[in-house]
Amino acid sequence: MKTIRIIFCIIIVFFVADTTFTKIYCLEGDDDNYYSEDLTEEDDYEEISEADDYEEISEEDDVDDISFQSDSFSVNSGAKDLEAELFDRYNPTGAVEKASIATVTVKTSMGTGSGFFITSNGYIITNKHVLRGDKNQLAKAKKHINKIDSDAKKYKKLFAAEEKLLEKREKQLKDYKEKIDKLTYIPLKEAETEKYKMAYDNYLRRKENFSSQKQEFLSNLDSYSNAKDDYSYNVAVGALSSNFTIIIKDGREFDVYLVAESKDADLALLKIDDIITPFIKPAMSRQTSQGQDVYAIGSPIGLRDSVSSGIISGYENGYIKTNAQIYPGNSGGPLITDDGKVIGVNTLKMLTRNFEGLGFAIPIEIAVSEFESYLNNP
Repeated sequence: MKTIRIIFCIIIVFFVADTTFTKIYCLEGDDDNYYSEDLTEEDDYEEISEADDYEEISEEDDVDDISFQSDSFSVNSGAKDLEAELFDRYNPTGAVEKASIATVTVKTSMGTGSGFFITSNGYIITNKHVLRGDKNQLAKAKKHINKIDSDAKKYKKLFAAEEKLLEKREKQLKDYKEKIDKLTYIPLKEAETEKYKMAYDNYLRRKENFSSQKQEFLSNLDSYSNAKDDYSYNVAVGALSSNFTIIIKDGREFDVYLVAESKDADLALLKIDDIITPFIKPAMSRQTSQGQDVYAIGSPIGLRDSVSSGIISGYENGYIKTNAQIYPGNSGGPLITDDGKVIGVNTLKMLTRNFEGLGFAIPIEIAVSEFESYLNNP
């Protein structure tokens, strides 16, 4: 009988930005190596059709900027002036640097993502999936969990069957040894004794190999069970939580609360009270053109305060399409022009297996329209 090979997968969930950034680490039986499957590949997202016209979501052509009283709010005179503190500390000289001061990391039970202040009195725009988790990835993670649970049951049965076989083999060897001991013809007894030793050595190797594999299996199973429990807890908390944490440019953390979530778009509005905040002024994304320089600001793959540059590649199904690098963690951060105005909210990335993919951003007009009643009524 061939040695039983363990094919067991441990799910380890990383919540870094684009909801559950999940990897499945599998211990494959043929070479005992671990392999990882990144769940943020292209099949995580529905295909974006080119049928819809980007211009349909845009506002009037003759408007350059969006106005919602963003720079004229009434703030408590005793409020902490976070904007002044950060500008004094970093002394930004360019528009992109100024925008980075208004960009934050958003911490949730689902991990981390990005967001940015859109007003001077603490309103923050981010992606809804940063707070709640991406439905596509959550569904795929659930599918993997179900498969691993099914495989675990199968291998438990295999181990139980192997244990019975080993017990049976041990008894056969014991009976064989007793028969050899009763032999009186010396040459025959010596020959059978040699056969017994070979059989017994094979039995011991198989038993030792089985014990090692079983111990590794149970250890992996325990790690997987703990990871699955943590994952389930974080998903449950993420679905219900209304309080979150932001990290600003200098590393300080502040508590924020959920104001509103969009029903139709991947957008959410957070707020911090009694603090004067830096903010990024919005501009009409419709006024941008293909090939124009843009910058994505955020906290990709666990790194805070990162800027990547690119151009507007086009417009697709209501999204701004860009080749600016947008990694897990950038979601919710601003896509800005070279004059430091936000034209979009980075939201997802279409990945391919052979080359770096394109990033997509929700036009800022949609966010302002969704949350206008809050932004105009501090």
